[in-house]
Amino acid sequence: MKKLTRFVSVLLSALMVASMFTALNFTAFAADSKLTIRANSNIFPTQTQEFDADTNQITVTWWMQVSDANMVNTQCVITYDSSKLAVDMTDGVNSTIQDGKRVDRILRVTDGVGTVTNYAPQQTYLDLHENNPSGKFLDGESDNDASIKVNSVNLEGRELTESNGKVPFVSVTFNPKDGAQGVTNVNLYVEIMQIRGESEEEEHYFIARSEIADNKVSYMPETPSAVYAGTFDDYSVQAGDVFTVAGTANFLGTEWEAKPTVNVMTKGSDGIYKITVKNVKAVSGAVYEVKVVEFKNGDTENPIWHGVPGTGNNVDFGLKSDCDVTVTYNPSTGEIKVTGTGVTDPSYKIDYVAVVGNGKDVPSFVNGKNWDPTAAANKMTASSNVYEITYKNVAANKDLEFKFAANGAWALNWGNGSAVTPGTAMDAYDGGENIKFNYKSSKSTFDLTLKLDLTNWDADKKTGAKFTRQQQLPQLQLPLPRHPPQRHPPQRHRQPSP
Repeated sequence: MKKLTRFVSVLLSALMVASMFTALNFTAFAADSKLTIRANSNIFPTQTQEFDADTNQITVTWWMQVSDANMVNTQCVITYDSSKLAVDMTDGVNSTIQDGKRVDRILRVTDGVGTVTNYAPQQTYLDLHENNPSGKFLDGESDNDASIKVNSVNLEGRELTESNGKVPFVSVTFNPKDGAQGVTNVNLYVEIMQIRGESEEEEHYFIARSEIADNKVSYMPETPSAVYAGTFDDYSVQAGDVFTVAGTANFLGTEWEAKPTVNVMTKGSDGIYKITVKNVKAVSGAVYEVKVVEFKNGDTENPIWHGVPGTGNNVDFGLKSDCDVTVTYNPSTGEIKVTGTGVTDPSYKIDYVAVVGNGKDVPSFVNGKNWDPTAAANKMTASSNVYEITYKNVAANKDLEFKFAANGAWALNWGNGSAVTPGTAMDAYDGGENIKFNYKSSKSTFDLTLKLDLTNWDADKKTGAKFTRQQQLPQLQLPLPRHPPQRHPPQRHRQPSP
């Protein structure tokens, strides 16, 4: 997430409740197994969202828009029910590690800089609002037993608006606890916020003692709240932006074709983009893949690829029968859903792995096959979950490129665009960039051994694969030495004496 280098103050606005990214929701759940999040605030409208039982990440975000003013300081409290929700402490979600220290980023307007964040899971709601003597509390807050308090002071101030008209104020990502059902409340109290106008020399309180102190301040963006899946995202869509889908040929007919005029999605009144692909053929065991491609203001030179939030992975699915397949995309949350009467979970069964590379450029490599995942000559030998192949007499001093692909298709492939260290096991990323290297040698050829280790491969997370590249000069076949015939002197035998 980008760092917010803006002056801060007065923020908040819309909460966004979101579900962990189970990018594909294929299973219907009974209504009584739902978890409903109700996000409340003392200065923002309530937002309610219902989630399926398998949701494991829910994000609540408040946004704010205050033009021509900077935030000098603020203090806020977020309360929640610890029997149903736990703060996601995974690195990169609510906090990051910088220079060996954790930086809490729940106060998004500061991105954690100059901010004190206090997690007080044993503190009850009655202890929280020392700046609210009127004793007013939010809906359902009496059920909340856990809290997070944040405060920040920056005398230079922090900006409260951007080019897109709003800034994120507070955002928290939770993990629902196993079996959590019913309605639970996440409440945000803004207790203090002091701001300074660009033309003013003195600061004044916009929020004091948990109440709006200056009613002249406009702080509500056009959409103060939103519901989305995944972790925090401050993304915004502008007029003229075009969204399309690209993916595997077994789904769309063409292989990862990204053009602003092909497979264009339509925006609905709810802001969700949608496209339906008619009569997609089901192939047993096949994995179908898709991503959403964004062209900012129709810019064809710099497409933005959207996959699974947090990882960027392709969104995978399977088909149990031919059907129309619908893809939807929520730009506020990054959530991509794939639905259809025949849509099912993808199968990652690996029958075989092959090396795929630039055989056209270097015919002595990959048996001269050019980026062909079906080439039987490049199938690797499998031993448990380790795959290996050796190519003899590959031309040295050539630019070689390759990837590993499973089952004769591109749906499951591994690469790594980083510099490769010979003999060292390196990460093989799902859908990663081509692996490139040039073996410099005074000799004209060398032998190349490639290995792919899938022992720790996690098909759901698409992590854990390792690859190794080893090379050596081919062994010279020397002729056997020729030896001159040996000459043996005549043996002299001694006769025994009579």
